[in-house]
This record gives sequence, structure tokens and C-alpha cells, in this order.
Amino acid sequence: MSMQEQIRKEIEKSSLDDTVRRVETLLAETESPRPLQLGILLALRIGMEIRDGKAPGTDTASLVASWSEDHSPEIIDEAVTYARHFLLKPQELVTQIVSKLDATRDTSDDEAEEAELSARIHREEDDAEEEA
Repeated sequence: MSMQEQIRKEIEKSSLDDTVRRVETLLAETESPRPLQLGILLALRIGMEIRDGKAPGTDTASLVASWSEDHSPEIIDEAVTYARHFLLKPQELVTQIVSKLDATRDTSDDEAEEAELSARIHREEDDAEEEA
């Protein structure tokens, strides 16, 4: 079974539309969404494209383009990286998110952890590119 088929099967089990609506509502109420939050939305929306038999980016390209009105290119790149990582290695990000939810830390600690996770993801991508 291909990765796309596995993703489609998992998506069909969940109420993806409801999840996307909840995430979009939460992001609309957030003054300055973090790249991880935008990346989660992007990954979910790409999941909807896959579920509907569309190529990833068919609908989400316009979503990402719309972010340029409110976010820097660095934030957008980071969000896309998180989305890609979430789709390709979801368990790793889920573990990170759960540990953040379980932890009682202040905002500065959360930002530091997010920066650390981002750096690790970029290192993994660089390593993968070097191997290719």
C-alpha cells in the first residue's frame, strides 16, 4: 500500500472536515499564529486533498499564498516544513505536541522548544538531501 493510500485510509476514519473547521476557528482567534499551528492546518488541508483524490497543493497552494499577506516568508517556509514533516513523520510530531500539552511551561520555553524542533527537522531534511 502506498503512503498516499495509507494516509487516505487514516483520513477516512476521522472527521477531517470537523477537525479542519476547529483548527481554522482557533487560528482565526489567534493574533499571531506560530509556524507549527499553520503547519498543522496545512497538513490537515493536504489530507483533505488526498482524501478527495486531488494532488497535494491543488487547493492548498492558494492557502499558502494567502499567508504572505500576514506572515513573513520565513514563517511560511517553517509552516510548510512542519506540514511536510507531519505528513511524512506524524508520530514524531504527535509525541512533541503531547509532551508540550503535558508540560507546564511558560511561553518562552514553548518558543524555545519549537525552535529546537524546527532546527532538528531542518537537519533531518539536509541529511536526507545529502543521502539522495
